Amino acid sequence: MELNQTPLIPEPKVTPVIVPPPPTKTSYGALIAIFIITAAIASGAYYLFTARVDELVAITEEQQAAIAALDAQSNSTEPEAIQQDLATESPDKFDQELDEAFAQMEASFSTQ
Repeated sequence: MELNQTPLIPEPKVTPVIVPPPPTKTSYGALIAIFIITAAIASGAYYLFTARVDELVAITEEQQAAIAALDAQSNSTEPEAIQQDLATESPDKFDQELDEAFAQMEASFSTQ
């Protein structure tokens, strides 16, 4: 019987080399893009809001005339004041304004 004997060679000790991770590059590109997009949305919303408010606040000449006519009327419940208010307002003009108001109301319902 033959024994196959190999000399025992100690294995060399290998110490693992720890490589530090590469430094991360700070990228501000995403933050800048988010800021630009947010600023664009905010400025667009401001523009639309101010345009809408200007549209709602605008008073036509017809509305100004109606306001002036209402200011000329008194708010008294005395019969003489009522007679004077009726004398300044013609029935034909009143009917015409009433018809226009109903036409505008019907047009607003048909667009919805």
